Amino acid sequence: MRRQGNGAAAGNNKAGQAYEDSGDEVDAERDMIRENAAADGEELDERSLVSGHARNNSKVSGSLLAKAFLPSPVEVKQCLVYTDLAMKMQMIIFDLSSSLWWSSLGEIIIWFPFSFFVFCVDAERMGFIWMFIPHLVRAALGLLIIKKMPTTHEMVG
Repeated sequence: MRRQGNGAAAGNNKAGQAYEDSGDEVDAERDMIRENAAADGEELDERSLVSGHARNNSKVSGSLLAKAFLPSPVEVKQCLVYTDLAMKMQMIIFDLSSSLWWSSLGEIIIWFPFSFFVFCVDAERMGFIWMFIPHLVRAALGLLIIKKMPTTHEMVG
């Protein structure tokens, strides 16, 4: 009795052949190895696909399996470059948001109460303190920006 293979096997079955019940995965694996070898310009015989046929043939089929499943060195290098870039961008964004957080917090909690205290002690000479009210607006706006700013994992997703 013949039937179509599972999703992975059916996708690799270009000629529309059906796999036996007992060898779906093996046949799908062989088809994938053949396709990848054909893409690399290599010729395969049926004996090289049988695991355990001969000692050197099992190494060849293992090599072909590695080619089929593992990324190429160029792809690995490109992935590492992008990962490095993403980590650097995450550090830059964290540093910018951290400096915005601490400067806003410093203006609200430290600078304004201290200046207001000095104003209450000597109001005659400290009248210009009210010209620094925009700093409180800037601090509140900075906290609002930090609250609304997406995190790096939300930007990627």
